[in-house]
Amino acid sequence: KRNVNNTQNYSLRGSLLLRHGSVENVTMLNYFNEDDGGTGGFANYLNPTGYIALLGAARNYRPVAELSAEQKARGDLRINNGTPEFNRVETFDVQNTTTFDLTSDITLKNIFGYRNVDSHILVDLDGTEHPVLQTEIYDSSKQVSDELQLAGSSGALDWIVGAYYFHETGDNNASSVILGTETGGAESSTTFVPGATDNRQKFD
Repeated sequence: KRNVNNTQNYSLRGSLLLRHGSVENVTMLNYFNEDDGGTGGFANYLNPTGYIALLGAARNYRPVAELSAEQKARGDLRINNGTPEFNRVETFDVQNTTTFDLTSDITLKNIFGYRNVDSHILVDLDGTEHPVLQTEIYDSSKQVSDELQLAGSSGALDWIVGAYYFHETGDNNASSVILGTETGGAESSTTFVPGATDNRQKFD
């Protein structure tokens, strides 16, 4: 069995500094990976004669009144778990700054950035030993930015002018499943199952 409190994170960072005459170039690379047991939730109330209770009984689940009472006795900081939830995040980004001294008083600088984030999260929301309610989320995004600056000084006046560009693309897919697979496995986010809501959005 997997420990839901398991946390496995690691990151890598590298940098490179180049200088040639009046030009300086600094590049930084960052990578982050997270794979842990996720953060669960619990239901404050489950209708003992409602839809979930009836379908749960057909699967020989314990009565929801008992499950709710047990969770209430555990308190807010402890839950039971019927879904092998997880939280997986991977991030990669690049930053580059190039500086060029045009004169002793004027400097041209370019700041470039790129970032990619992918995440896959499965959350048990009911706090019972059965897969009653779970949410699965896929997120993917990419960001590119660039800033050009021209800075200098004229006597007592320090000045800077520039332009900034930012572009982000991404995809979000979230699926909430009522009474998912009996083994508690992750549902396919592209498969519609009875009792599920599936929301997707794209941004560009």
